[in-house]
Amino acid sequence: MTMNKLMILSMCLGLLMTVPVQASGLTQAQRLVAHDLKNYAPGTDPKSLTRAQLDHIYLIMHSRRTESDKRNLIKSAIGGPNTLRGLLFKGQN
Repeated sequence: MTMNKLMILSMCLGLLMTVPVQASGLTQAQRLVAHDLKNYAPGTDPKSLTRAQLDHIYLIMHSRRTESDKRNLIKSAIGGPNTLRGLLFKGQN
């Protein structure tokens, strides 16, 4: 993906993320990620993720990486005790 396409995708994603909370109780960003999140990180509640995490996960989901790469990158973006993020930032909440 060229840099221009990535910038345009990021800007469009940013505009979509500004949509207010809908009747379902989820923001637009949470709804965009929620449907496919169960395939990559079962049991993860999109409401527990930050906007930055949701943006990152959305971009990973729509990349041209293998499903295995996507799953591992998404798990890393979410964090947890068995990820690099979890090990580096343990107890820093």
